[in-house]
Amino acid sequence: MLRRVFPIVAALAIAVPGGSPAAGEFELLSRTLIEGPARTVSFSGDNILLGTGNGVAIFRDGSLENPAYLPLEGDPYAIVMNGSCAYVAAFNGGLVAIDVSGPGAPKETYRYGGIQAVTCAVAGGSLFVADLNERLFIFDVADPRAPRFREMKHLPSSARSLAAEGDILAITYQGKVGVFRAAPDGVLQKLSEVPVESGAKKGILRGGVLFILTAKGEVLCWNLDRTGTPAPRNPLQTKGVVDIAVGESGGMLLTNLEFLLPFEIERTAGPATGAAAVKLKTGKGFTLDSVNRYAQPVATGSLTAPKRNKATKLSVSGKRFAVITPFEGMRLYEIARRGARPLGSFATRGFAINLIAAEGILYVANGYDGVRIASIARDGALSWIGHLPTEEARDVALAGKHLVIADGEGGLKVADVSDPGKPEIIGRHASSYFMSALTVAGGRAYCAGGLGGVEIVDIAEPQRPKLVWRRDFSEVRGISVDERYLYVPDGNEGFRIFSLAGRGPAPLSVLNTPGWNCDCFVAGDTAFLADGGAGIIIANVADRKNPRAIASLSLNTLVREVFVLGKTLFAAAETKGVAAIDVSNPASPAVAAWYDTADEGRGIFADDDFVYAASGSGGVYIFKYHR
Repeated sequence: MLRRVFPIVAALAIAVPGGSPAAGEFELLSRTLIEGPARTVSFSGDNILLGTGNGVAIFRDGSLENPAYLPLEGDPYAIVMNGSCAYVAAFNGGLVAIDVSGPGAPKETYRYGGIQAVTCAVAGGSLFVADLNERLFIFDVADPRAPRFREMKHLPSSARSLAAEGDILAITYQGKVGVFRAAPDGVLQKLSEVPVESGAKKGILRGGVLFILTAKGEVLCWNLDRTGTPAPRNPLQTKGVVDIAVGESGGMLLTNLEFLLPFEIERTAGPATGAAAVKLKTGKGFTLDSVNRYAQPVATGSLTAPKRNKATKLSVSGKRFAVITPFEGMRLYEIARRGARPLGSFATRGFAINLIAAEGILYVANGYDGVRIASIARDGALSWIGHLPTEEARDVALAGKHLVIADGEGGLKVADVSDPGKPEIIGRHASSYFMSALTVAGGRAYCAGGLGGVEIVDIAEPQRPKLVWRRDFSEVRGISVDERYLYVPDGNEGFRIFSLAGRGPAPLSVLNTPGWNCDCFVAGDTAFLADGGAGIIIANVADRKNPRAIASLSLNTLVREVFVLGKTLFAAAETKGVAAIDVSNPASPAVAAWYDTADEGRGIFADDDFVYAASGSGGVYIFKYHR
């Protein structure tokens, strides 16, 4: 089976003057796949809510197996619980209220969109949401599942965090923290202000104590027993802190060396006219490395592979705590006498880059997570049935019952997918190139090697892939082939065509284009080029020695990949998601429909049933396209 090379109607090669483009519509059928980065985690009794990859995963009763998942239209930066309702500050997705009371899937009950929400808190019966644009939105939550917008206030600067306890709200800015009392009607009364000379990163209110994590990695503390005159306490004597979490009676610090230091909050009654005394008592610290080697098997991959980044965030509830490493996932622990005991882990390495479907099965190149495999129902719903851990899956192509994988620094891999639920890698080819994309034809894999060049690998014997040709180019992120020619988008050097008539590819021509050539789709004598920021270039290649551009179309964003089916070109259009373009007259292409995906448009594929889009941290979208 060829990747990205499909027949197209003969009329496509004929320019028909006049006429208007056909309007189209993307009907979203399903969206799923828990992806990275993991951003935030919140506890709700025995349940755990993980904000990750433009969605929220809900783990029931402390189990990390088979979480429920609710996709969002933005990246979850903060999650706050209010009974059985979760409020999510979703960057680019606004405020989302989620009912998590049911045993099945969580339900979105309310959304306030159009704001770049970064933090939220509940104080005095009101919900406060701060956005990136120095605004504070106030909602009545008398009905927790249906917040009612009250008003919007302008803040003096961007809020780094919101923290609440009872009717007290603390707004943390870069250089200060404002302490307020929230009235039942949402009106804020300013009580005091605490300067933070070293710059504030995050604020927490718990047990009558205000904790401030500074930009220098220090933790400062104030006793708020008298809210009008906060009393400074001795700071916690730990440097290089990257996050702090506080529970009912104590908390924990996470340092840049992945060292964890638990502490307790002790309060003693003060004089009749004075404030209660507050004492912070630190316990015995420990490192994550001291417990990671005992980590349990995980639900979507493994956290035992070498870490690509360090833990950056944690959350505490009673004796349990969760640690987040953005593109690794979440680890769950229980505080024990000698440090911590691992309870399990859940990987969030996924980042949907490309995909292909055949015979009711979808294969997704899912970045560091490897390859995910799903069965496709008639209504477009996906059931994930298989997983191939790899180095960094960037693209996939099918050759009969074998799946060929462009695996980034891991080279090329061949997997037996005769049973999609039990895929097995049977062949490997190492390369000094970064394998970015590929297409398969005639027992050979034609591989785009990123900043390296192009390799052709013989896969007639899948267990023993063999390099037969390679050549350096400037930058190759996409590639196409037919029975006679090889097509190479060569970055800023143009669109190259090679003859396959001899023992090795022979250069025939190069078409210079105004943008960055990153993908191509050739159908008959017409080439459709993804030309980066320049949009789409359409070329007549009837004479392969003299290709000529016949049309261009700007999409006002970077075009990463193109796929043509019938008279429609589908484009993965970075910041704008996916586009359908009427190319019934290739000399006059016109946009017929858009769909704005949660994350950028990365990969695109279509067949007679559906249109499939890979959207990075937004996961996988399945559409029905109506023309």
